[in-house]
Amino acid sequence: MAFAAIVIIAIGYYYVKLPAGRIYNIVRFLLILIAAGGIGNSIDRLLNGFVVDFLRFDFINFPIFNIADIYVVTGTILLGIIMIFFIKEEQE
Repeated sequence: MAFAAIVIIAIGYYYVKLPAGRIYNIVRFLLILIAAGGIGNSIDRLLNGFVVDFLRFDFINFPIFNIADIYVVTGTILLGIIMIFFIKEEQE
């Protein structure tokens, strides 16, 4: 829980410090996505003591997951791609 709180606070800090610009609006959206997933999983941990995973696909061998997990993973991957390929080029 402490780690999740630190990450959410850091996301809020960087959200506020981002400069204006179209690419940074996308970064802001992805930061919100990651924070929303973290908050969703944290709420589950506070209320239940564990994260409730409810999406299960029996027809393939795939881990059980939830919407918050999708937000965190998708937001993090897309943020990494944007930071590597777009923001670096823009600063040069």
